[in-house]
Amino acid sequence: MSDQAVVFVHGIWMKGGVLMPLAERVKPHGYKTHLFSYKSLAKTPAENASELNEYLKGVEASVIHLIAHSLGGLVLKHLMNNHAPDSIGKVIMLGTPIAGSEVARRFNQNDFTRMLLGQATKSGLLGDAPQWPEKKPLAMIAGNRGIGAGAVLTGGFEGVSDGTVRLEETMSEEISHRHEVPFSHMGMLYAPEVVKAVLSYLEHGDFDHLV
Repeated sequence: MSDQAVVFVHGIWMKGGVLMPLAERVKPHGYKTHLFSYKSLAKTPAENASELNEYLKGVEASVIHLIAHSLGGLVLKHLMNNHAPDSIGKVIMLGTPIAGSEVARRFNQNDFTRMLLGQATKSGLLGDAPQWPEKKPLAMIAGNRGIGAGAVLTGGFEGVSDGTVRLEETMSEEISHRHEVPFSHMGMLYAPEVVKAVLSYLEHGDFDHLV
């Protein structure tokens, strides 16, 4: 049995169970899988990173890989800056607005919609999360199918998006490996092509082994 685990970290307004379909497809390939749930609105990304750090201490594995969707990726930036657990292996972000979110910036301009973001804008969704550590490889899987709640609520985006996050917002010099998929922000969580990309990176450290 492999001594490697994969911890899945969800995005805003979600709970860990939203990543269960992806976790169940990864598990048969020799990984212990765990779904981490956190309070995406009531606590800041830094506070949730502290809780994730404590959670990881209870994961029995010599190597722990991290896969985070959307806001979850920003929680990981705080985790690696403030705690940097020695057990962390490979890290994959799915549709994370690593450069900040246009949807969040628009919501933040209105008193009512600002409440929908809660504490997630504090060193998070507005583009002021800490930098990813230079020596730690980081992979990004980004969707480019512009169908989603973000596009509807904001009246649409300029350029390519996954319906919630603009493609440009998933780009950064912090990213060492990048892969685009023809799916929406939520659709990528259920797509077999994303499972193949995740497994390629977990097993080979790149996206060149999509079988």
